[in-house]
Amino acid sequence: DMHRAVIAPVLDACGADVHIHSLSARSIEQSYEWNGGWVNSGLDEIDRILEVTDPVTWIIELGSNDLHHIQTADEAHRLIRAVLDRIGGADDRVLWTTTLWPHYATATDIFNAALRATPGIELVEWHAVGGDHLADPVHPTDDGARILASLYCDALDTQPPQT
Repeated sequence: DMHRAVIAPVLDACGADVHIHSLSARSIEQSYEWNGGWVNSGLDEIDRILEVTDPVTWIIELGSNDLHHIQTADEAHRLIRAVLDRIGGADDRVLWTTTLWPHYATATDIFNAALRATPGIELVEWHAVGGDHLADPVHPTDDGARILASLYCDALDTQPPQT
């Protein structure tokens, strides 16, 4: 992924033991060929992760590449639920990054509202701070990636809400 080299040192500096599985253009459910390569879905990547380890904390940054299909809250909730069901651990901590893609403002609002309404998710509020830090319509600049990584560090440093 384009920002792995920027994000990893920030996460390392805050003491986070994070394994990055990011991939540009990844959608939640659909795997496909793109720019001469294969992009596996978020659900497939979760399966790959669970084959080798069982994380207790997940940082999810999925949804942006699904925005062009999302028109209703039900669609957004279905996608979010698919990810949570695939993760499977009732005791797992899930940090989910809000989406930010101005071109799909309505779908972004629908998806982020669905995230906010989903119990058991702690939000990483990229949407609230990322607008001035985009390199293109959806991807952060290097400074934006450092800000995002700092948001992850802050979230990881916070005790999860008790259920």
